[in-house]
Amino acid sequence: MATIRALELKWVDAYKQRQIGSVGALLAEDYVITLEDGSTYGKVGFVSYSAGPLRVMWRELADVKIRMHENIAVVTAAYHERGELAENLTTITIG
Repeated sequence: MATIRALELKWVDAYKQRQIGSVGALLAEDYVITLEDGSTYGKVGFVSYSAGPLRVMWRELADVKIRMHENIAVVTAAYHERGELAENLTTITIG
């Protein structure tokens, strides 16, 4: 599970640093994320979203839970960030 936790932190850091290629390489093809407004993105949609105008200044990954089902890991967590979007300061919570 330590390897899975390290990979989770690696993609979160790549997202913060806007390393879009790394984000895409680290996400599974069937990746799904739910944003604070209830919208969901698959891998392609989230990579496109990540390339958008948001610049993450601070991030926190909390309450990480890893559940193993044979050779499949399911990771859930609470993700919080603060960044700049189109010259406005915004707080976005993804979890």
